[in-house]
Amino acid sequence: MKIKLITLFFFIVIATLQGCIDNAITDDFISVPSQHWTYAQPIKSAVEITHPNKKYNILINLRHSDAYKYANIWFKVSIIQPNKSKKTERVEFTIANPDGAWLGTTSGSLFTYQLPYKQNYSFPHKGKYTILVEQNMRDNPLDGINDIGLRVEEVDGQ
Repeated sequence: MKIKLITLFFFIVIATLQGCIDNAITDDFISVPSQHWTYAQPIKSAVEITHPNKKYNILINLRHSDAYKYANIWFKVSIIQPNKSKKTERVEFTIANPDGAWLGTTSGSLFTYQLPYKQNYSFPHKGKYTILVEQNMRDNPLDGINDIGLRVEEVDGQ
């Protein structure tokens, strides 16, 4: 009986620890000076890909204050491959309900999001990739943006 309890205890501990393992290759927030994000301030994140056959999720980290006045946000995202070829696309995210309620996690007057840019994405080659995220709204500067960043994580089970 004692051996069964010890075995059960170890399985519970192992299962709990596996749930705590973070599979992020990068996960950062970069502070935006004076909460005014300009076109001239793209964020840049370097990612080293060692297994191009694996799947990855790419998420844009966003933190804004209640001074942000839109229900959506547009980004221009570029992925620069190790051979320096570049793919750029414009993407929109809804960050508030139609009634104006923010969708992000709230802490005081700050709202935080992890916006899914690419899911189950395969980087085509091994090597160092650079991902650029630029604000692509009509306002320049874009007010109320506190922090912007990037998270790249391996998809579980890969």
